[in-house]
Amino acid sequence: MRNVLIDGRVKPEGIDLDVEVLRPRQTFQRMLDKKEFEVSELSLASYTALKGRGDCPFVAVPVALSKMFRHSCIYVRTGAGIHTPQDLKGKRVGTSQWSSTGLVFMRGMLQHDYGVKPRDMHWFMGGLNSFVEPPLIALNLPSDIRLDFLSGGQTLERKFAAGELDALLSLYIPKLFLERSATIARLFPNYKDVERDYYRRTRLPAGGARGRTLRARRGMKLRVICEAGGHHVLNGLLRKREPLRP
Repeated sequence: MRNVLIDGRVKPEGIDLDVEVLRPRQTFQRMLDKKEFEVSELSLASYTALKGRGDCPFVAVPVALSKMFRHSCIYVRTGAGIHTPQDLKGKRVGTSQWSSTGLVFMRGMLQHDYGVKPRDMHWFMGGLNSFVEPPLIALNLPSDIRLDFLSGGQTLERKFAAGELDALLSLYIPKLFLERSATIARLFPNYKDVERDYYRRTRLPAGGARGRTLRARRGMKLRVICEAGGHHVLNGLLRKREPLRP
């Protein structure tokens, strides 16, 4: 369906459709900053933060564009004495973002499944192997959250390799892990079993599915277009031909 909409073989009735294919991060920033599209994918964490602040101009459509649990994305330093999620309390934890949906899912899972709250850890935010991108929307954290930002040429992997971090929450697989370094391991080595159990207990969809939904600006006639693969996002510019019906 996606390709036939892009190449024009299928034309939605009453809609002039202009499609752009972008990386998710590009899409989110352009929609949040400039409301550039009538329909687009958007970060669920950013959407809910705006709703909580009473300043959300978007309408959410619950379409799952990416389905991935995040239990495999928590890494620990093998010499840090971390064998269970509860061992993370009091530890130094690196994160590439704070408000990314996948990372919000991980923190929520640690809190609600294992009793490990964000305030129980000392957080360090920076790029995994390069500079860190700024948050999509401004952070507004509780006063009991300890969050330090890396500076200069610091990266999370360098601090981890130097023994200055005890754990990493990362949407991407760290280079140290790919190189099979003995200094790094997954918090959940049997993460597939843990994820199956999580789904059986909660019936909640994967963390990525909760993170990738479509948004529409208020006041527009809505048609939903998405790319199921989740690696790119389809953004439809809908030039309205008829008024929105109640």
